[in-house]
Order: sequence, then structure tokens, then C-alpha cells
Amino acid sequence: MLIDISDYTARKKALIFTIFIAVYQIITIIGFLLIYKGIHLSPVWFPAGYAFAAILIFGMPVIPYIFIGSFLSTLIAASNIPVTIEILGLVSLISAIATVVSVYSGYKLFGYLKCDINFLANVRSTFIFTIIAVIISAIDATIGVSVRWGAHVAVLGDFLSSWFKWLMSDLVGILFLTPFIISTHKNIKPDISIIRIIEIISLFTVTFVFTQVIFGDLIQTELIKSLPFLVIPVLLWIAFRFTPRETTLASITVAIIAIYGTINDMGPFAREEPDISQMILQLYLGVTAVMAIVLSVSVQEKIQAIAGFKDISDSLERRVTKRTDELANLNKELLVEVNQRKKTQAELKESQARNQALLSSLPDIIFLFDRNGLFLDYQSPDGQKSALKLQDYIGKKIEDVFPHEISQSMKGAIKNALKSGKTQTLEYSDHSENKQNYYEARLSICGDDRVMSVVRDITDQKNAELQRVNLENQVRHAQKLESLGVLAGGIAHDFNNLLTAIMGNTGLALMQVPAKENVKHNLQNIEKASLRAADLCRQLLAYSGKGKFVVEAINMNDLIREMSKLLDVSKSKKVELVYDFKKDLPYFEADATQIRQVVMNLITNASEAIGVNNGQIIIKTGVMQCSAEYLQDSYFDDKLEEGHYIFLDVADTGSGMDEATRSKIFDPFFTTKFTGRGLGLAAVVGIVRGHKGAIKISSKPNEGTTFKILFPIKKSKLIPELQKEENFISWKGKGTILVVDDDESIRSFGKTTLEQAGLKVFTACDGRDAVKIYQENANDINLVLMDMTMPHLNGDEASQEIRKIKPDIKIIFSSGYSEQETSSKLSDDSINSFLQKPYKPTDLLQKVKDSLL
Repeated sequence: MLIDISDYTARKKALIFTIFIAVYQIITIIGFLLIYKGIHLSPVWFPAGYAFAAILIFGMPVIPYIFIGSFLSTLIAASNIPVTIEILGLVSLISAIATVVSVYSGYKLFGYLKCDINFLANVRSTFIFTIIAVIISAIDATIGVSVRWGAHVAVLGDFLSSWFKWLMSDLVGILFLTPFIISTHKNIKPDISIIRIIEIISLFTVTFVFTQVIFGDLIQTELIKSLPFLVIPVLLWIAFRFTPRETTLASITVAIIAIYGTINDMGPFAREEPDISQMILQLYLGVTAVMAIVLSVSVQEKIQAIAGFKDISDSLERRVTKRTDELANLNKELLVEVNQRKKTQAELKESQARNQALLSSLPDIIFLFDRNGLFLDYQSPDGQKSALKLQDYIGKKIEDVFPHEISQSMKGAIKNALKSGKTQTLEYSDHSENKQNYYEARLSICGDDRVMSVVRDITDQKNAELQRVNLENQVRHAQKLESLGVLAGGIAHDFNNLLTAIMGNTGLALMQVPAKENVKHNLQNIEKASLRAADLCRQLLAYSGKGKFVVEAINMNDLIREMSKLLDVSKSKKVELVYDFKKDLPYFEADATQIRQVVMNLITNASEAIGVNNGQIIIKTGVMQCSAEYLQDSYFDDKLEEGHYIFLDVADTGSGMDEATRSKIFDPFFTTKFTGRGLGLAAVVGIVRGHKGAIKISSKPNEGTTFKILFPIKKSKLIPELQKEENFISWKGKGTILVVDDDESIRSFGKTTLEQAGLKVFTACDGRDAVKIYQENANDINLVLMDMTMPHLNGDEASQEIRKIKPDIKIIFSSGYSEQETSSKLSDDSINSFLQKPYKPTDLLQKVKDSLL
């Protein structure tokens, strides 16, 4: 059963019912058209074949449709028989029941005999189908003839004759129509090639013509009438060439033509007695149907068997060919394998030698352990065999060789490697030959129950990592001081602008006030306070690393001797100063004021470290050769060049410092005594860095502290310059000067000072204003006093625009930063003269005089 009608929806069921009944009625009408004259029975009853095919395809759900179709067909067909309506209904009902019982019996026999709907697949199933068709026809004939005989609804003749004709009618109908419907339902794909279509049209034409000749009225001869089986060769031809579907269709065509001709008294089976004529016709059609079906199925089975045998033959041939090829390939592979084995053995020996050489050249030690940590074998560099005496390890356990902590870690790593199958990494260290050594062991499975450990000495890497961390800490500290230095430099620059105005106007007032006036003393106090403020600015610039103001040749011994009285006053009375000077100490280039600040801060710091206790401060000078590595280990290394350096050692016998204190001593306002009072050692850092020097510190708690300050010595011999003081207040000059500054008080002070010296002065509030004024008075202006930091255009930008107008114009640059810092900011690296802020009127007049003369 292929389709379950019970699963369809109500609408689909109604559609199927309508179609089924309509087809059943059409087939019934065709059957009644073929009713043999005077007998009221068709030689071929196609509705029986249709009903049996339906139950085979749809199964039990089609029973109601078969019943209704049979009932309606009988009722309609027998309506012209002169019987009462009750008898007609009863006959129709019993006929429908007979049809249902017969096809149901056949359906069950199919299941019992384990035969399915595909009975046209082989001859055995076809014969079973034929037998079942006989049984179905016998059941239907028995019930149908009995009912009609008893009801006298038709002239049937004797019972046995009527029963046989009814049986043959159903049997031939089943043999013709059921195989055709089943084969069509199986949807056997036809061959639709042109040659095939021409062939089937030709065969069906021949079949129609032969059948028409035999059973028609075209040729009415005794010879033709005696050859009813002339059509069988054509059916055989169709059976051999086509499927059961085409064969049964041709048989149906023959049956319809034969029945039609016999009914009309044509053909070889036309007799005066209708019963004999009908039975002969039915026997002829039955034999023809069985022969056509069995032969067609047999041919198809043979074709499939041949195809199967051909597939098996082809498969066997392919397998034999494949096996032959495989054997040939195996023979070749054996020859190759023999040669390869010889080559492999040679390569193995070479590989073993190469691996042994590789292992011997490795810097690592390799151990082989069992799962319990027993040394089984080892491999080590040649240089370490005698030193470690590794041959003594064989047969010992890890705990017999290594300390407890290391042995437990190794045994745990061995266990984890065997359990997880993954490489385990272990680091450990030991202390030998006054040195801390570090090792890395990588443990991996080697075989089923062994572990190989590759041990590498990573002492150098560890030390390099520690050194890197220390350098990073120094860089971070330097960056912190650098940011504070930028802030300090900015404050000092702005403060210098204010001091320039204060000192300048104070100087002007002192020049105008008589010596005996009391106000002059007050002005002098203002000037002294301004000078102290200028020293504070120098400290800020020193801390920022931009405080190299007045550079000259300095002798460290002479400078400290000059400060000796000041140093005695600045230390505690319980502290003794001890001097250890190197004779013939060379000069070095520095700012004397800043170096004095360094010495003073170091002595003050050392005195505070000693505190109220008795102690010594040893001041030592000398010259030493410094390598790049030595300088790199100093505080705030700025990639100094190696060479000769003057050093200043300040060592105290104070409390010393721990590592935490040492990391903060250069922070501004940091102290361990009481609340911070100033820049302290932070200024020392800026001054030393500004002089391209370095600082090294040695200190331990309760063991004192030593500061070593290093200053580079230039290759050329330095000679100290002796400066003579001159009084330029009475100097009178000629010319025009452009004073450029964004501070109005500085412009006013400069204008007044220069005009008192007989000079003509233009003033500009910024760089853009200066360029405009110079464009208008370029022929008159002899000198420009240019501030560096201004809005719109700064000093460098304004000077470039002015020199585009007159390239040889002299320019005095003025800034709160040092001359070196100012020069680095100029794009053309050309500076005629420089005036450091803050400055006094005499400093301004001296610079102007030097530039004009």
C-alpha cells in the first residue's frame, strides 16, 4: 500500500471520492458497452481490474469507494430490467458486497503470500497474481450468479455456464487492467527517444491492423477467420521490446477490438450460440493476457538479470584489474622500500651522529627521569661534565641531589607531565661560588613512563631583567623630575620678567637719587632682595636643567676654598670638615654660582644627616676615567660620553639611607628631618644635568652616605677669564634701538635707560608689532632688543621676518632661560648677543654698547 487515504484532509477525501466514482462509472459504462448480445454479461469486466488495482495501491481505506462505485454501477446498469425497485436495490447491494469481498480477499492473499504491489518485478510474483486473480473472480462469480439466479433479474442460462462466463469476465478484466494501472502507478520512466517512439507507434499500428483484420469486416475469408492467434507474434514483439505497461496496453487494445467484432458477428469466434462464442472469446483473451504479462515480466526479469550480471562482471573485472594494479604497485613499492630501507639505515646513522653532535653543542643539560624521579641518563655540555660530576647522578633520586624545595617542585612537574601529557616549565635557583644562579627546566614525556628535562642556565637573562627594571625605574623617576623641571623653568622665566622690571627701575632710581638720601638705602635693600630672588630663579632653572647661565673655567679646589668660611658657618658645630684635594686639578667649564649651590646643598644635607652627633664630612676632589658602563649606572644618566671626569666626593658619617629613602632624595621639598624647606638636592640634580654631569650615591643605614658628583673635562685646555668691572653709566651713545617685549614694565624700563644714554628708542608689544615698526623705520633702526617668548610671533619668528628686510641687522636676544636654551630654539642658529633676565641698567647698557661699537 503506497497511499493512505485516511491521512488526507476532508476536502481531499471528497475530491478522491468524486474522481474514483467517476472513473468507476466510466469503466463500468465501457464494460456495459461490451455486453454480449442476449446474455447481459460482458466478456471482459474492467471494473473488477480497476477495483483490485485500487485496493492494492490505496489499501483498506478505499473499500467504501469500491462499495459505492459497484453499487451505483449495478443499479444504473440494471435499471432497464423489469424487476421491482426492491429487487434491483437488493441485487445492486449484493453485487457491491461481492465485489468488496472478492477484492478484499485478494488483498489479504497478497499479504499472506508475502507478495507486494510490485508483482510485475519477477515471474513468480506474476504467477501468484494470476492465481489470486482466479480466486477473486471465482468469489465474485459465485456471489453474483447466485444472487441473479435467485432473483431472476437476467436470463443467464444454466448456473454452471453463467458462473464460468462471470469468472472469465472478471479474470480477464483483472489480467488486463490491474497490471496496466499498477505499472503506470509505478511510474516507469519511458524511453522517449525518436527511434523508440517510431518503433512503438509502428508496433501499435501493426497490432491494431492485425486485430482489425482478424476480428473486423475488412476481409471476410475462412482463412483469416481461422488465424485468431496471428496477433500474438505482435504482442510478443511488444513484450520483448517494451515494459509490461506497453504490453498490457496492447493486450487491452486487442481485447476491445476482438470483443467489438465478435459481438457484431465478425471474426473467428462468431457463433450462432452466444454462450459458446463468448466462452471461446474469453478463453482466447485470458490466454492472450497471461501470455503477454508473463512473457513481458520474464523478458524484463531477464534484462535486469543480464544487467545485474553485467554489473557484477564489470565489477569483478574492475576489481581484478585494480588488484592486478595493486599487486604491481606493491611489487614496485617493495623494491622501493628495500632501497629506501637501505637509505634510511644510512640516514639513521648519520642522524644519530648529527643528533649526538647537536646535543653535545647545546648549552643545556638534559636529564632522563623515571616516574619516581630516578636519574636514568644525562647529556651535558663538555665544559660542565667535570664540574657537575653528573655521572654520579645516575641511579640516584632527585631528593638525593637537589635541596628539598627544588626536588619537590621537580617531582610535582614530573607527575603533571605524565598525567597531562603537556610540557611543564619550572624555574629554580641556587647559590654557589658567591653568586646566585637561576635555572629553567622544561619537562616533557619521553616514552610511556619516562620524562626528559632540559635545564638551561638563565642567570644572565635574570640579571638583565633586573637591570632593565632598575633602568625603567630610573627613567620613570627622571621623567617625573623632567615634568617638574618644565614647571620650574616656566615659573623662573615669568619670575625673571618681573625681576627685570623691578631691578631695572630700582637701578634707574639709584642713579637718580643722591648718595646721602635715606631713600637710597631703601632702594639698595630692594635691589638686594631682587638679587636674592634672582638666585632663587637660578635654582629653579638649575632644577629644570636650563640654568647654565654664566659659563667660565672653574677650578673645583679654588672654588671650595673660597667657600670654606661659608661652609663652616652652615654646618653643625659638632661636625668636622675634612678636605682632601688633588693637586693640579684641571679646570672645567661650569657656572660658578651653580657649582657653589651644589657644594652648599651637599654640605647642608650631610650635616643634617649627622644631626646632633659628632661626625665628619669629608670633601674630596680628583680626576677619574669613566667608562660608559660606569656612567650608565649613575642617577639620571643622559647617555653621557665616556672619558675623563672631575669628581667631587662629599662623604658623611651620618645615619645613612635605606632604599626607600634613596628613591625620594631628589624629590623637591623632600626631607627626613622636618617639613621641607626648598628644592634641596632636587636643585643639585638640575645643575649637574645642566653641566652634562652625573651623580653616584653610596649609602647604607647607620653607615653614612657618599655623594660623588662628576663633571666632564673638555679636551682643550681651559683658562679662567678675568673680568674687569666697568662703569657704563656715564656712556653716551648714538643710534636708534627697537625694544621688543610683551611686558610693558620691561619696555618702559628699557626705553628710559637707553634714552638716558642718548639713544632713540622704539618699543613693540609683540613680534607682529615689531615687524611692522621695523618695516616703517628699517633705515633708522641700528639695533633690536628682542624678547624670546611673546604672543602672535615669538622672538625667533619675528627676527626671521626682520632679517628678510635687512639680513645684517644686529639683534640682542633676551630671555629668562639660559643662552644655550635660547640658542637651541633659534631656527638659523645665529645669535649676535644675549642678555639674561633679570638684568640691571648697567647690564643693558654694556650689551648695547658692545653691539653698537
